[in-house]
Amino acid sequence: MKIIDKYVISEHIAPFFLAFAILMFVMLMDFVIDVLDMIIEKGVQPGTVFQLFFLNISWMVALAVPMATLVASVMAFGRLSGDTEVVAMKSNGIPLWRIVYPAIVVGGILTVAMMFFGDLVLPKANYRAKLLTRQLVHKRPTLSIKPNVVVKDFPGFLLKVGEINHRMSEVKNVTIYDNRDRLYPRTITAKRGKFSLTPSGSRLTLTLIDGEIHEVDERSTKSYTRIEFEHQTFRLRAPDREISPSSVRKGDRELSISEMLLRIETFSPMNEQAHTELDSIIDEAFGELFHPTRRGRGRTIKTRLITKNIGYLARIHREVNRIQTYEYNIRKLLVEIHKKYSLPFACFFFILIGAPIGVWARRGGLSIGVAASIGFFVIYWAFLIGGEELADRGIISPAVAMWSADFLLLVLGVIFIFNRREWKLPVKRKPDFQQGEP
Repeated sequence: MKIIDKYVISEHIAPFFLAFAILMFVMLMDFVIDVLDMIIEKGVQPGTVFQLFFLNISWMVALAVPMATLVASVMAFGRLSGDTEVVAMKSNGIPLWRIVYPAIVVGGILTVAMMFFGDLVLPKANYRAKLLTRQLVHKRPTLSIKPNVVVKDFPGFLLKVGEINHRMSEVKNVTIYDNRDRLYPRTITAKRGKFSLTPSGSRLTLTLIDGEIHEVDERSTKSYTRIEFEHQTFRLRAPDREISPSSVRKGDRELSISEMLLRIETFSPMNEQAHTELDSIIDEAFGELFHPTRRGRGRTIKTRLITKNIGYLARIHREVNRIQTYEYNIRKLLVEIHKKYSLPFACFFFILIGAPIGVWARRGGLSIGVAASIGFFVIYWAFLIGGEELADRGIISPAVAMWSADFLLLVLGVIFIFNRREWKLPVKRKPDFQQGEP
């Protein structure tokens, strides 16, 4: 490694770690509030909370590293330009690409490292955090309940409470809508209640005190029943019977690339089968419409449509729903796969765009560097989030959705590098001699 390489890289080290520390601090502050709330207000064991805290750091690192790379590039080249070191290097015959080259190499190394991090470390950390959260909610059901918010976690029941004591698992001003096998829901209200698990841990029990049951007779809506009670126990099915790695399904952000590809291989044949079945139903429906069977020839068109084609429409609707579900799942997995590559590559492209921005900012220092970095990162993130939404809806392909932001950075970086006036040396002109001078 030559002296110039070491020098350019060394200029990036301090700004990178400074920016990384600031970004992590900003993202952690929001999470720290939740951590303190879980320990102080909800009474969760500090060891469990800190374990959950450290597991959530991984996704923050995945976001902070690319942005810190951009800040470091802007500030490093800003200082080099502000001290006219870039001009000095070019004066000694060092081309632009050679000045930026060591930073680009480091950006490439960071890209590869973050790709491995996003594929091997991040999914496992996300899944362990999800598993730990589900275990907490299983043992302390009120952790997933918020005041005056309808809870839909329990099949057949809708639950809303006014006040919660998380330490004692007690609630006040309880309202339950019981929809189990009923046309009109049964409404249960109570002044207070208490959650508890059965000894086996398989069911969640809600004991209500001082309440009422309201229900409408399904045979006659004019009949209305109101029952008062002092003590009533409801057995709600627990969200998870046993919380173990085999019982909690992984989401797309908790899967490695190989696991997502395996799921796509599972969904693809099912999707093709649904398409084949849909084509078969449509062919059968058109055949029956234009070439009805002998049994149906004497019927009117209206009768034939009601008795035959309504069945075809129901089958077509079912297959279309299956196809939409399979294709939606495949698109989401493809989006996540491309994101695992495109986000790490931002480290590389941010170097390209950070160098000319730094030269332009010059001695603006930390404020200019951070402001420019945040601006470009917001644009990048808007492309990423918007692209993900469009890809999930099937409007654009997952590849275009996830790589458009990187492509934009690449184009802007190339344009900025080769069109910035600050990169160009002043041309020395020979003195003009006036006529008659020696």
